[in-house]
Amino acid sequence: DIYNVTPSWVTPSILQELKLINQLSFYHLLLSPDINRLRAGPLIKDILDNIQNLISGSSSGKKAKIYSAHDMTIASVLSFFGANYVHQPPYAGALFFDVYQTDTNSYAIQIDYQDRTNSNTTYPIQIQGCPSTLCPLEVLNTIYQPRIPVDIDVECQRRSKSTPTSNRYNFPAMTDFLHSRQCPEIAFEL
Repeated sequence: DIYNVTPSWVTPSILQELKLINQLSFYHLLLSPDINRLRAGPLIKDILDNIQNLISGSSSGKKAKIYSAHDMTIASVLSFFGANYVHQPPYAGALFFDVYQTDTNSYAIQIDYQDRTNSNTTYPIQIQGCPSTLCPLEVLNTIYQPRIPVDIDVECQRRSKSTPTSNRYNFPAMTDFLHSRQCPEIAFEL
């Protein structure tokens, strides 16, 4: 679609079905709290550590840190905070973590999501467990620090030889989905 070299067998309806499957795969890949924690946890830890360093004055004067990541990373971070959307984040999608000092001299964080490539509009994310989109830092830490992996290398090791190394796609569920959508044009073998 981007380079205008779509195969001849791809009709508009097939393209829509494939896009829907792609959207659903982003959603379903991150439904498991353990997978979600392992995918997003290390980045969240780094972000929260940097915020804590900024607040404590040990950030060496840096007031901003910019990360570059893939769509799966953005989806993982959104899911980590309980904002699961059935979509693939677009090219140039972005998350902004803003730190605010409140009237009571405490701190709060707001996460904004920019989900359109050519837009200056961001949307505040309602962080699961927080009273509003402006989440007190102590509430955020209480809820999410226990979900951050302590030793990612140990936690990602294979537990036994019978444990599959990847369960990336649930092909039976996808084929059931395709058949329920009455999309006989798409055929594949498992």
